[in-house]
Parts: sequence; C-alpha cells; structure tokens
Amino acid sequence: MSTTVAMGFARIAEQHPHLFQVNPNVPTEQALEQVSLMLAAAHEMAEEVAQLNIGNGAWGMACLIGMARAVVDSVAAGVGQDTEQGGSHE
Repeated sequence: MSTTVAMGFARIAEQHPHLFQVNPNVPTEQALEQVSLMLAAAHEMAEEVAQLNIGNGAWGMACLIGMARAVVDSVAAGVGQDTEQGGSHE
C-alpha cells in the first residue's frame, strides 16, 4: 500500500522551516479523498467569487480547481482499482 511522505508547506520566510506539513504514512487513498474534499470546497468558493464579477481570474481559478479535482479523483479511482485487484500500474 502506498502512503504519503512528509511534505512541508506555508513557509514564512526562506530561512525558516515550513509552518505546516503533510504527515508521512497516511494511506494514499485516504489522502486523496481528503484533498478531493478540499478542492470541492475551493471550487465552490471560486465559483461564488466569479459570480460576483470581481474579476475574470476567478472563473479561471474555478476551472483550474475543477480540473485539479478531476485529476485527483481519477488517481483515487485508479488507486482503488489497484487495491481491489491486489496489483499496481507501472
């Protein structure tokens, strides 16, 4: 079973460590489910901003978030198939 690796984010300044990190050893399938939920929320917020006509960039942001979620969901589905079949795609 594949799992996550430690991955820092939200660096305050170059000389400082990251403020947060993705924890290691989380099963990939569970991590992908969580990121899909985060992307769904971000997509909804971006669409709401875009409908307020604040700027053209909001629609682009909504589209990019939707595309990212589709990729994550596709990978999650493939991981699920691998788990069910007991193998992996290489």
